[in-house]
Amino acid sequence: MYRIAVNTMALDGKLPAGDARWATFNDSFVNQELELIELANVIYTGHSYSGWHNGRRKLENFICAQHIAVDMDTEDRRSTIETLSANTFVRTYAALIHTTASHTPDAPRARVLFLLDEPITDPNAYQVAAKFLISQFPGADPACSDASRFFFGAKNCEIWMRENVLPLAHLRRYYRVAPMTRTEQAADIRQTSGKLPADFRSMGDNRISRPESLLAAAISKASEGQRNALGYWLACRFAEINLPQTQAQEYLLSYQRQVENGRTRYTEQEALKSLNSAYRRLH
Repeated sequence: MYRIAVNTMALDGKLPAGDARWATFNDSFVNQELELIELANVIYTGHSYSGWHNGRRKLENFICAQHIAVDMDTEDRRSTIETLSANTFVRTYAALIHTTASHTPDAPRARVLFLLDEPITDPNAYQVAAKFLISQFPGADPACSDASRFFFGAKNCEIWMRENVLPLAHLRRYYRVAPMTRTEQAADIRQTSGKLPADFRSMGDNRISRPESLLAAAISKASEGQRNALGYWLACRFAEINLPQTQAQEYLLSYQRQVENGRTRYTEQEALKSLNSAYRRLH
């Protein structure tokens, strides 16, 4: 069951700006606990949804939210259900995708909805998590991160649905709220200084820019005593070429799996620590 507030007004499309029903609309969200199939029906029948609020839907009344939505309004292939459902992160963690009220076949628009294993009760923490997820989808609407934001349903929309849940513990692997201090940055740099093969120390994204080539280069040089340093080097290169962190993680964990065995084991935890460190330092 997921904590979702559902608006009692069923709409055929979006409520126009200046419509006299806006005040009633904002007072008509009812806090509910829904199964995924029930939420899909809410959307399909044209009901809007948001996080829980104590009274009128506004930030001061925010209680919690157990969903994060990513709006894709690029009106091109990036915003089709076909493209979005092929994304590895979406296939792993998204609960559903639906075409929005503004969607047309010639100008596709869609929304990816992630359901969390537990609600977020701090509006600032929610905004950080939402902004991070949105940033992983090029072309996504950056304005959808407010904790009190609602989303229109889309009557008779197309829906892609999976029994996926995004655990908050997994989400925290992808981002760190606290910024890295200068001392931490210096320590990260010292950690790998002098440990890389000579031909890697000056190798930047001007030499290799494709993630597959970077991965292959790191694997070819990995050896006992250098695997962690090369993992951090690889993470930094991904950050420098602006590869989304979710995609970078896939490549880095592929590296980890292929080089993990030796006198000591190079672990997934070490690889993810390198990834988070690189992206905090360079982004």
